[in-house]
Amino acid sequence: MRRSFALVAACTFIAASVGCSEAPERLNAPPQGITENPSPLQDSFTYMVDNAMLEDLSLADIHFVPHSTELNGLGARRLERYAKLLTVYGGAIRYSTDLTDKTMVERRMESIRRYLATTSIAPERVNVIQGMPGGRGMDAREAMAGKEESISGAPDAKAKSGGKDSLMSSLGGLLGGGK
Repeated sequence: MRRSFALVAACTFIAASVGCSEAPERLNAPPQGITENPSPLQDSFTYMVDNAMLEDLSLADIHFVPHSTELNGLGARRLERYAKLLTVYGGAIRYSTDLTDKTMVERRMESIRRYLATTSIAPERVNVIQGMPGGRGMDAREAMAGKEESISGAPDAKAKSGGKDSLMSSLGGLLGGGK
């Protein structure tokens, strides 16, 4: 009886002490803003996010108000962080888009340039170009493996579908179109 009481008391003490500590509001505050209760991991996450942003160096359509040339809040915040990072390192920010309207693309790139002109970065430290995000990308072996996986499905897909080779033939059988 004493043992169980001691165990309950110890568990209650641990739960109370853990419950009293205030949890951090977020892990990676600086690119998204400041918090009064930062995580102890915040510095590590900041460096990771900065390194990823320097590798990527891009903006996309998601960073603009739809159907306009105006940067949205996400785009403005991203460019603000890029301005701080590129002040030190310099580089080219790539605008990646699927838009076919050349005028809209050029006007959006001009919006990026105008925004960067309002920051502390020297104009000669940064260039704005149209292009895909930077980074390592994927080599041919990875692309072929991904394509093969998408064609054949999971390794046991044939067994589950009764020996059929594709998702469509499996669906055809379920819908009454198969044998």
